[in-house]
Amino acid sequence: MAKINRDFERVIADLEQLQGFGFRKELMRAFAVKAEELRSWVNSELIETRHDRELADWARFGRLNRKWQKRYEDPDDVMLEAAKR
Repeated sequence: MAKINRDFERVIADLEQLQGFGFRKELMRAFAVKAEELRSWVNSELIETRHDRELADWARFGRLNRKWQKRYEDPDDVMLEAAKR
């Protein structure tokens, strides 16, 4: 994601530089705005996909963690927990 943002930033900077040189200023600004819009859209799609993957990983690793905890659980701890209830 960082590379995509870096590359979009380069395109936008180039468009702003062209604008500074007098190349159809309004059109270069419109292109820069369009590039910013596209960057935002790409980022939102990537974040959404990443979020879904993170939630799935969290659930999967949570199950693995509980499995490992149960495997190495001290039987006496179970009795202490039962006594607390």
